[in-house]
Amino acid sequence: MPEEVIAQILGQMWDVVLEAALSFWKELVFWVQENLLSWIKTDILPLTAESIKLAFTTLSQATKRLYEVIKKAWHEVRRFLVEAFVEFERSPLSPTSWIRRLSSTLIKKSGSGRAVIVRKEVEENIAWESLPHDIRAAWIRNSQKNYKVDIVDARNKELRSMEMHH
Repeated sequence: MPEEVIAQILGQMWDVVLEAALSFWKELVFWVQENLLSWIKTDILPLTAESIKLAFTTLSQATKRLYEVIKKAWHEVRRFLVEAFVEFERSPLSPTSWIRRLSSTLIKKSGSGRAVIVRKEVEENIAWESLPHDIRAAWIRNSQKNYKVDIVDARNKELRSMEMHH
């Protein structure tokens, strides 16, 4: 019986964490599009730019057909997107400044046709007000110095959640 209660509590905690991550998904999507997508367009796979845009489209507004297109595009992106994380870290230089860091690892074909792992990190300083609401609220509650979100995992969970509705 205690194991069931613990499992239920952990399940509810996980749901809260997932909701928090998904609630600022739109902000992440915009930021990813500005940084990751432009890099992929110019340096990685220009022909897949449309699939990448579709893979990061907000699913909450999707119809069943659009959901299928987005799901297919996400599977195409996952063929070369190994991992992607966004991390928010409190700046050691200023109490009102934070660092937002997008780290991506991709598989790219080299000139000889061999697969090469390419890692890119984009970092920028942002003001407290530019942090997603959930990050600010979590920091106020816990005073943590950094938060990391697995973008691939969040997208996979969002797709699974949407699948239940379609």
